[in-house]
Amino acid sequence: MLNKEIDSRTHELDIIYSDVQSKNWDDAKEKIENFKESLEKKKFLLSAFVEHIDHDALLTQTELTGEYIKKEVEADSLAQIKSVKYLLVHIKDKNGVTWENIL
Repeated sequence: MLNKEIDSRTHELDIIYSDVQSKNWDDAKEKIENFKESLEKKKFLLSAFVEHIDHDALLTQTELTGEYIKKEVEADSLAQIKSVKYLLVHIKDKNGVTWENIL
């Protein structure tokens, strides 16, 4: 369930990234707001699977991303999107079953 959710969120970020690169600021603003709202709605569900510090970092980085997109700052927006994506991948890897996690 968590992996599917993270894959979906990562795909959303890829679309937002493309919008920012194309300077489709209105689309990017709408999509990042939807992304933030979706994270907020699933906050309690995610907190069951994700450590508190990772969850807080994800929300904080997403909020910062939204601010850069609102101000239409391309370089910082792109960097922040990559940062949020990195956090999602980190959470997915951290919570996945691997030999490292088992041993």
